Amino acid sequence: MLEAKKSMVQIGFDIENPNLTQAEYTQGRMLSTKNVLFGQDGWNIDQLIVTTEAPVTARSLLPIKDRLHSTSTILFLQNGMGVIDEVNEKVFPNPATRPRYIEGMTSHSLRNHPARTFTTLHSGQGEIFLSAHEDDQMSPDAVGMIDSTRSLLRSFARSPALNAKGVPPDELLVLKLERLAVEAVIGPLSVMFDCKNGDLLSNYNVSLLLREVLNEISIVASALPELEGQSGLSYRLHPRKIERTFVQVATKTQTEIHDMLRSVRLGKKSEVGYFTGYILKRAAELGIDCPNNALMERMVKAKTAMRSQEASGHIPYKNDRRF
Repeated sequence: MLEAKKSMVQIGFDIENPNLTQAEYTQGRMLSTKNVLFGQDGWNIDQLIVTTEAPVTARSLLPIKDRLHSTSTILFLQNGMGVIDEVNEKVFPNPATRPRYIEGMTSHSLRNHPARTFTTLHSGQGEIFLSAHEDDQMSPDAVGMIDSTRSLLRSFARSPALNAKGVPPDELLVLKLERLAVEAVIGPLSVMFDCKNGDLLSNYNVSLLLREVLNEISIVASALPELEGQSGLSYRLHPRKIERTFVQVATKTQTEIHDMLRSVRLGKKSEVGYFTGYILKRAAELGIDCPNNALMERMVKAKTAMRSQEASGHIPYKNDRRF
C-alpha cells in the first residue's frame, strides 16, 4: 500500500489466483507473498472478503462456491446495492447451505495502482461501516454460524488503521443510500458528458438535470418499507442535502475521472445497474415512476455498448468487398 508517498509492504501470506501464470509470478508480478496457489482445489473457506466491482461479483464467486459452506462468512465491501440478491440467485440459491453475510461500506479513498499488481493507493483516511446481514430465509442453524461472523468483525475492529465500526442494518442501509444517491448522479452524468468530475460543477443545465434525478431518488429511498419509522430520514435523504454532498465530492475529485466513465471507455460493464438500476428496481416494487433515472441508465448502457463494439469491431483486410 502507498500512503503519503510511504510504501507499506505485507509479507508472509498465500495468494490464490487462477488467472496468474507461473511465468508472471516468476517475473516478479507478486514479490510480497509467501506462496502462490494456481487455482488449486482444496480446503474450505471460513471467511471471505469480497472487494470486486459489483458486476463481476457473482461470476468471481462461482469457481469457489463449493468451498463456502453454511458456517462460512462473506463480507461484501463494495460500492453499489443489490449485489447480495444477485449472489443469492446465481451462486447460493439454497438458504439452508448459504453462507452468513456481512455488508459493509468504506469512506477510505482507495484505488489500485495502475502499474503494480496488488498495490493500493490510499489517498484519504475514512471509516468502514459493517453490519451482519439479516436474511428472512436463513436456516434454523443460524445460531451456530455466528462464530465466524464475530471473528471477522473482531479482526476489523482490532485494526486501528481501518477505523471500522459496527452499525445496525437499517443505519447501514441509510449510509449506503446516501452514497448511492451521489454516485447515481456523478457517475452517469460523467458518462453522458464524457468529462471529469469537476466539469459537472457550475453548469446550469447539469444542475437542473441533477435535481430532477435526485428528487426521484429521494422519493424512492424515503418510501422503502425497511426504513419505516427511521428518525432523521427526511433530512438525510433530502435532495438538497444530497446535492450539497455531490458538490463536495465533485469539488474534491474535480481532476479525476469517475470509475463508471473509466469502465465505459474500456467497453466494460459499468456499475450503473447497482446504483441507478437499484433505484429503478425498488421504484418498480413501490409503483413509483422515475423517468429521469431510467433515461440515465439507458444512456450509460448504450454508451457502454458502443464502446464495446468499437473495441471488438471488424478489422478490414485486403479482399474485403465492404472496404
